[in-house]
Amino acid sequence: MINAGAHQGIMAACRNECSRGRCRPGRYTGWRAHRVLARRRSIGQAGRVKHAPEGRTGESAKRNLRARVRAARAARTPAERAAVAASLAFQASTIPRWSVADCVGSYLALPGEPDCAGIHDLLADAGGTVLLPRLKTDSMAPAEARFSTARMQFAAANRGPHGRWNVARGTRTPSGQQLIEPTGPPLPANRAQVLLVPTTAVDRRGGRLGQGGGFYDRVLGSLPSSPRPLLVAVVHDDEVLDDVPVAAHDVRMDGILTPSGYRPATG
Repeated sequence: MINAGAHQGIMAACRNECSRGRCRPGRYTGWRAHRVLARRRSIGQAGRVKHAPEGRTGESAKRNLRARVRAARAARTPAERAAVAASLAFQASTIPRWSVADCVGSYLALPGEPDCAGIHDLLADAGGTVLLPRLKTDSMAPAEARFSTARMQFAAANRGPHGRWNVARGTRTPSGQQLIEPTGPPLPANRAQVLLVPTTAVDRRGGRLGQGGGFYDRVLGSLPSSPRPLLVAVVHDDEVLDDVPVAAHDVRMDGILTPSGYRPATG
């Protein structure tokens, strides 16, 4: 919860913006609007770089923005996270191609990430196929290098009896965490008509900042021109910024899904 002092500070900042005609709550009203706008301003302070220069400066900008987003995500309450998941499931049908998609690529949310579990259930109810990512490590690589050299692939995930999905603990990260990964047969990413991409922050032109591992960058960069899935960044509303630090070779998203709905990228 935000304390009284923080509440007053946010309200004062928003009153200042409104007086200049720059406060645009959009779909939000009242306290929720001010809270979303305040988070967006806080995160956006590190996100005003159109193209990050290669090298140390660009990487520093990315690290700073990731730290801000992770802190904001960690501050969300369980109730807020549940509301985000429910809203994403409700808004998924607004994505182009959704009504005709029989296969959708998605992800299993890490702590703090927008949760797409409700979307997976809706797809399963409709008889669709859900592709989820897993890492394929090189057993011949040194133990300390197996995670960084792993390749990401997608595999079919199916919901069985009692609502259980065919997922299990798999790849271990350098921090000791075991990722939950699908156990089904591998399928190419472009088998999906829509690919929901976990994203730390995204700009309105579709410039995406990931978690920093590079796994999605490699998969997205290797997608053929046809058939090619619609690439959709999934973020909280306050993580859509004017600019984020991206490199020239980064693959841009076609659209953005937030709890407020889908919007096409403008770039």
